[in-house]
Amino acid sequence: MNMGEASDKSGLSCKARIVRRLNLLKSERAGWLPMYQDLSDYIQPYAGRFYVTDRNRGELHQFNNIIDDCATEALDILAAGLMGGLTSPARPWFRLGVGDPKLRDDHDVKVWLAECQRILLDVFAKSNTYLALHNVYYELGLFGTACRECVQKTRL
Repeated sequence: MNMGEASDKSGLSCKARIVRRLNLLKSERAGWLPMYQDLSDYIQPYAGRFYVTDRNRGELHQFNNIIDDCATEALDILAAGLMGGLTSPARPWFRLGVGDPKLRDDHDVKVWLAECQRILLDVFAKSNTYLALHNVYYELGLFGTACRECVQKTRL
């Protein structure tokens, strides 16, 4: 048995547990897909790809379903407001810190954390982080859910 096939207490391999979990998630999502498709069709046809066949959804005729563009405009305003208010690329929007009060007051630790924060903000500015975050806010407003990489909060 290789490392990828190691089993847990249930006797299932890691791969089998992941496949089972994926199938459960797909089953849970299936009931929401028609509503997601309607939201996409009537508010923002470019948003959302729900099926394998959803490719190149930019055909102009898809915009014929939009009866009134108020919801589309409101979604744009919501995403821009969340972007500007929560994660603005124009200003530092987070601060690094430590939980230990002794370290928190140490000058060298403060300097190191400030430098790490500056580096992270530079990396975000040079990558697609802000575009991805805007898309997250957009989909959060449209579908009520959005995907992003999960980062665990850790203490130094």
